[in-house]
Amino acid sequence: MLGRPVDGVAPLLHALVVVGPRPEGWMERTWAYGECSFTSIAASTARLASVLVPESDAALNVGSARVGLELTNGNFNWVRKPSLALYDELTLPWPSVAYTINMTNQGSAFPQNGYLVGEGDAPSFPTFGAAYNAFYHGNFVVSGTSNPQLGQVSMRFVDGRARIGRVRIRPTSLEVWVGGRTLRGTRLELNGAEYRTSVDLDKAGRFAFPLPAGLPSDAWLWLKEGTDWRDFRALSWEGSRIPNVETELPRDPIAELSLLAAQGEGPHLEYKEKLPDGRDEKRHVFKTVVAFANGDGGTLLFGIGDGGERRGIKDKLPEGRRRLNDLLRDIIDPSPQVRIEAHRLDGKNILVLEVLSSGGVLHALTLDQNKPEYYVRRDGTTFYARPDELAAVVRRGSPPSGSLPWFAQQ
Repeated sequence: MLGRPVDGVAPLLHALVVVGPRPEGWMERTWAYGECSFTSIAASTARLASVLVPESDAALNVGSARVGLELTNGNFNWVRKPSLALYDELTLPWPSVAYTINMTNQGSAFPQNGYLVGEGDAPSFPTFGAAYNAFYHGNFVVSGTSNPQLGQVSMRFVDGRARIGRVRIRPTSLEVWVGGRTLRGTRLELNGAEYRTSVDLDKAGRFAFPLPAGLPSDAWLWLKEGTDWRDFRALSWEGSRIPNVETELPRDPIAELSLLAAQGEGPHLEYKEKLPDGRDEKRHVFKTVVAFANGDGGTLLFGIGDGGERRGIKDKLPEGRRRLNDLLRDIIDPSPQVRIEAHRLDGKNILVLEVLSSGGVLHALTLDQNKPEYYVRRDGTTFYARPDELAAVVRRGSPPSGSLPWFAQQ
């Protein structure tokens, strides 16, 4: 992201740099606006390194302008990311190391105010944050976007040594596909509360673990070398919510319902004694539905008390199911993707509402016309969403191989 050029040199306002293989769908392009422009280029790692050296007077040619930047000396943060990391600004199919480097002129970096009307083929946006979200993440949803942190260079170094590519959970086995260029000496480990096992690797391929009693609770899958991890996945019975994890398990709805009613409430599970009637009851129930849709999804059980008591709803199952579906359609905008099941458990009428993740679409509770209420989940509790949390929800809809402003090819 560049500011207006002065004497042929454009100040850098923000950059997202990926060092690694050329991503699928990546392209060089420029969106020009009045006070700023968004551009993506390819550069060699050697050229990029010369520009990023503190106090360097080197510049990078971007179209007709030269990009100048001043980095703070030795002031940066870094963190390792697994492949397909959840809640990440940029989701990559390989593990990576993320660096955040501040620029010395970050205090003078301000987003452009007002509408951004694009020059030529560049699309137009009502806010700076919406333009940023579209260019950097390929997500053109405008609602809920916020301005990025300017004055920073975010760098992602792709680690192609080893990765977990795909996982399939079956009733009696766990299948894992592993890839990478240096797998010799690595170890694949399954670590759960009731069961643990591992296997040494020397090449890419599919590996299978036996599951004598099914997938253990609190299961983690580690790809490691010595005391260093190469990649990992946190597994659960709800594997469909985890990237590249498939679940193929035979269904016993009553057994599943009994387990859900007994395990207690948590980040992805809440109990409700009855279907809501009044305004306050509707807000209390459906703000959680909104939070589930804006997050990883979740399940509500209607007819179960706070302590797991099987009380049952008063409605007959067909009428209760229909009323619940109507409420979802009437007071949540847009309507979330859900599955509603009706069961008899210990002679009680129980409704199961499974809310699927929105995948980047913001959902709001609309009890009052033109007054949408946005919610998210934090540690098993529902809260009003902050602007940065709304922006994170929207970013989740970005494709993993979305547009990358800077791409350095090794």
